[in-house]
Amino acid sequence: MGWGDGVVVSESVEFGMLGSLLVRVDGESRPIGSALQRSVLAALLLKANQVVPAEALVALVWEDSPPEAPRQALNNHIMRLRKALGPSAAERIRTQAPGHLIEVRPGELDAEAFAALYRRARSAAADQDWRAAGEDLRDALALWRGEALLDVPSQRLRQDHLEALEALRFQALQLQVDSDLHLGRFTEATGRLHPLRAAHPWHERLVAQLIIALYGSGEQTEALAAYRAFRDQLADELGVEPGRDLHQLQQAVLQQDPAARLLPLLTGEPSAGPASALTVAAPALAVPVDAAAVAAPVPPSGVVGEAAPPGDPNAGAEAGLPRRTARGRLRSAPRLVRTGLWAGLACCVAAAVAASLGLAPGGADAPAAGPVNHAATLRTATSATMAAPDGHVRYLGRIGFDDQILTTTGIDVPVVSRTHRGDVVLVSLTLTATSAGTVSVKDSAGNTYTMVGDVVDAYWHRTMLFAAFDAKQLDTVDRISASYPQASKYHLAADVFSGVTGVTGQAGASNLNGHNSTSFSTSAAPLSCAVGDLLVSVISTNSGPAPQFSADWQALPVLTLSSYRQTTAFRFVAEPQKCAATGTTTAQWEALAVLFHR
Repeated sequence: MGWGDGVVVSESVEFGMLGSLLVRVDGESRPIGSALQRSVLAALLLKANQVVPAEALVALVWEDSPPEAPRQALNNHIMRLRKALGPSAAERIRTQAPGHLIEVRPGELDAEAFAALYRRARSAAADQDWRAAGEDLRDALALWRGEALLDVPSQRLRQDHLEALEALRFQALQLQVDSDLHLGRFTEATGRLHPLRAAHPWHERLVAQLIIALYGSGEQTEALAAYRAFRDQLADELGVEPGRDLHQLQQAVLQQDPAARLLPLLTGEPSAGPASALTVAAPALAVPVDAAAVAAPVPPSGVVGEAAPPGDPNAGAEAGLPRRTARGRLRSAPRLVRTGLWAGLACCVAAAVAASLGLAPGGADAPAAGPVNHAATLRTATSATMAAPDGHVRYLGRIGFDDQILTTTGIDVPVVSRTHRGDVVLVSLTLTATSAGTVSVKDSAGNTYTMVGDVVDAYWHRTMLFAAFDAKQLDTVDRISASYPQASKYHLAADVFSGVTGVTGQAGASNLNGHNSTSFSTSAAPLSCAVGDLLVSVISTNSGPAPQFSADWQALPVLTLSSYRQTTAFRFVAEPQKCAATGTTTAQWEALAVLFHR
């Protein structure tokens, strides 16, 4: 039996995580009374059909307080879990070096059934079959019995996995509203939107949906009031205007256009809202989940913080720059960037939050502010003794995904800043709780990327650096993509340097959970640096403060997802020495340093 099939087949097994943890055998629930056994089962289900190393299970179940004999304790809980599940379900849990796995067949896990129905609904919506989309979404959302992993006590499991599950649910709810609107069910859409708006007050697409739903219900005054309330909220809290699409929607309501003509103004895919900071197209994903990043590419039309439309009396003094409040500052911007509130925000407030991120301001030759991403080019200060004056870095794109239970093996990132032919493109990639296998990077211009640095710890958290030397020019129509084994989370950052001709060597280190060192260093294998060499470091951390590098390092925009961060930094060598990446951070880190010559 599969979730939603409506029939019971002998010896059927169902697993549920969209709510409290649930196991049903032949339609009968099997209670799992032990909190630790629920954590073990959840950890296995989140990596269904994959071997989870015993060390990783111990860290997930006991977190920072493992027992004296962790492997024996784990085996005991596995044995008790099998007994609680009964013979039919117990045989699914197998011991296989270097750990354990649970066999889950197609249709047996509610989260997988939800994802499959959501994929089918997206496909139907793309074909404008809104009735079929609505039916699939109804069935998909009915699988939710409350907050995912509700009774799983492991904070690490919940921290690592809950956000992606809830983000997918939020996207499905938005698409359900889209279906209602296209089918003329405006009253139903309004009823669904009120709780969503209360939970996600900064989400602009929800405001657009609410305006259309109210207007379609014959409530023109309320629709215009919803626009004004959101505009005032943005102005008061951030000093920015609603996006161009929302402004056009307001004008259409004022002109009393038919409701059906407003629907094309509802642009873009449903997005993950407060858990995200940019929206990207990722066709390689089984189900795209919107990204969480501090620095975002150029926002699509209609994202919060876009320049006000021509003629808007509230437009800022400079096109593309956020309008300031009467107090002359962006009141909440640093807080919002830390939590990654919505699509494209960092693009438009980059100048205001640069200080809070520790970024150097643009130099005299940096591009002028305008409709292009204000953070797309970072002209960095370099050592006065550097061999050549042209060393610089521009960030091409940053993205972080949280997609734990889905079988995702690829990511696709838009390029947001043009490169020059002959530059070197560096791609920093972090995979959390991945598995062994090939990792590769490519781009739409046909450049060849070589892995020049790789560090992995016992929990299969992996941090890598790829380089494309003497690269072909990349433009904003291009994309960079990576493929890899399934991962819990993944962060990708792309940067471009000029004047770099080759790689000299790499050094790496990691600090596993349970160790208390908050200093990171790759000095165990120091690299021999020459004057003018470029040293690039990628630090992946979990929880705690962001890395602070030793002197002369310049950190690029940090990627943050849940408690995980990827920080890329660089420095040009000022004098011959043994080089290493050193600094302080949380006690959970992986550090990679790669030396390039120029």
